[in-house]
Amino acid sequence: MKKTKLLVGNDSVLGHVQTTSGKSTATPTPYPITRQKNIVSGSAEYTNSQDLITGRKTDAAYGVYIGSNEKLSNKDRDHVTISADMDIDRYSYGIVVAENNGDANTNITLGSSTFSPTINLASNKVAGGQVHSTAPTTTTVVPEEVYEQGNAVYYYSADSRSKATSYANVTMNGDYNTAYYTKGGVTLEKGGSIDLRSKYDVDLRETNANHKDVGYGSVGIVSANKDVASINKGTIITGLSDIPNMMYSAGMAAGRNVYDASGNSTGKDQGYIRNEGTIIVKEKDGIGMFATGIGSKAENSGHIKLEGDNGIGMYLDNGAVGVNRGTIEGDASNLSGIVAIHGAYIKNYGTINVTGKDSHGIVTDSSKFATDANGNVIFDAAGNAKYVTDTTSPEYRQAITAGEANGHKGHTDLYGGTETSIEEGSTGNPKTTGVGTTIIAPKCNTNTKNLC
Repeated sequence: MKKTKLLVGNDSVLGHVQTTSGKSTATPTPYPITRQKNIVSGSAEYTNSQDLITGRKTDAAYGVYIGSNEKLSNKDRDHVTISADMDIDRYSYGIVVAENNGDANTNITLGSSTFSPTINLASNKVAGGQVHSTAPTTTTVVPEEVYEQGNAVYYYSADSRSKATSYANVTMNGDYNTAYYTKGGVTLEKGGSIDLRSKYDVDLRETNANHKDVGYGSVGIVSANKDVASINKGTIITGLSDIPNMMYSAGMAAGRNVYDASGNSTGKDQGYIRNEGTIIVKEKDGIGMFATGIGSKAENSGHIKLEGDNGIGMYLDNGAVGVNRGTIEGDASNLSGIVAIHGAYIKNYGTINVTGKDSHGIVTDSSKFATDANGNVIFDAAGNAKYVTDTTSPEYRQAITAGEANGHKGHTDLYGGTETSIEEGSTGNPKTTGVGTTIIAPKCNTNTKNLC
């Protein structure tokens, strides 16, 4: 499929039906979704299930569907080329690769070195009105909000043996979009790009500086395969994060966090991401690279620019490992070059240069891995290492740090290496030691809420 344009949904897909049975954790009363409105008339476009195909909570379209080859030839598919431009409606998918439990590989090329497809996510202008960004509720967590506006995906693969090479330029409107999600591997080549901001709203901001909502919670490349790296060689620009609903805008993500009723997270669907290009953390609260769960890995050998306040270069959680051999820099306020918490671990050999007010090079917490009577790390049934944060508990005194758990002082190597950048993190004293490391950060100000 070459040099054509697909109208995925043809500006008619309805999206998600409005709800009147909210699940707000603060106010368990009905919460009607009202953000999915016609931006011109202000009227709600879909208010009841009759507006959707019978039996569906959402109405979606697929542009290209690549089915399982397992029960057909079960042979490798090496030359699947899709070079079409696409306008993809809200809730819809440009390309879907089905799960394949056979032994065959599927190799997909999106565009070429001489042609970059133009992809526009959540492109609706008629059905439901112009898709646009809207600020999430700030006083309560309202899960229904993430069902509104946007929610489009360019490339989705459930095939662990799939590999996609993309030269596409992806833009989007609204909130909560995803450019690439894969259980296999994706490489965004040089010349390819992803802008996670809502283009409609960014354009509005050009003429109205007070227009602040320019796209929340969208993600560039999501990997759910810890054995095959998904790679960025192009340029990714992040948007705003939806903090109340814990939907963050990240250039690349390996795994995902699942939260319990108390707000504690566990890393699931572990993945492997690598940045060899440029990630620009453009808007407030954005993240360059995110990895969570033991087995997840984030590697940076490229350039992460922190331009929005509260930006984070690499965020490592729940036992994930990060390696920085590139450059992480910025001069906005309250930046964190690298955050490694809840047993996560960072090996830093690159340059971290964050010079904005209240910024830090590397920030860790006080968590340690719990150990048994023999000094071995304790794992739960799902394979997650148990960590403890109560520094006064006997369990904590017996626990070991991430550095020790990486093969130091006679302990087991959990992270696949003998070098260390973080031996131990403790509340109030983020460690920034390393091998071949350059870390530049302003002096701590004890009058601020930052860690000093």
